[in-house]
Amino acid sequence: MRAPHPVAARRVKVVLCSLSALFLVLFAFPANLQSFLFGGASDVPLASLFMTWLRNQVLPPGWILNMGNGISELGGQLQPVVLLGEASLVLTLIIGYPLIAFVLFERIVRSGGGRPRRMVYALTSLASAAFFGGVLFGVFFMIKFYIESLPPYFGAAAALDSGSFYLAGLGVVSILALVSTLPFVLLGVSRFRSSALLRIP
Repeated sequence: MRAPHPVAARRVKVVLCSLSALFLVLFAFPANLQSFLFGGASDVPLASLFMTWLRNQVLPPGWILNMGNGISELGGQLQPVVLLGEASLVLTLIIGYPLIAFVLFERIVRSGGGRPRRMVYALTSLASAAFFGGVLFGVFFMIKFYIESLPPYFGAAAALDSGSFYLAGLGVVSILALVSTLPFVLLGVSRFRSSALLRIP
């Protein structure tokens, strides 16, 4: 078994460190830094803005989210830490996908004996376009369709559990994004007859 290429190994470490830093920023960095520093009040993290935007885009008119015990979510202020962590992780993977795809396809091409960097760039670009297309399709169409088709509702206005809503929404977006990019991964593996995905460096 060939040892991993040192440049490729360094790139993997750089990507992992970058994604970790991005996750921490989304999870812990306050959305309104000025208010946090000078106002003396805690502020919602950046990931909460993403969750609020998702709710405003997806939740049908007249529907409300409940946090339990009769408490309604207001402006994304009451989202629990677990949901913020999951939203931060999903958003990190969405933003950082081009980096992940580049490292993945470079590994596939290199382990298959291929050298052309143009092929790595082409596969990365196509897979990233498909990935973001899957994200947009999931956010603007599939989540709302999925929620409204649930047996208790069938399109009628209702009160949803906040945790179930966000978990379902993030899950639908993640699955659609990964399924959209999978054909290009399989294309790269078959084109270069690569077994890189089966080996642990």
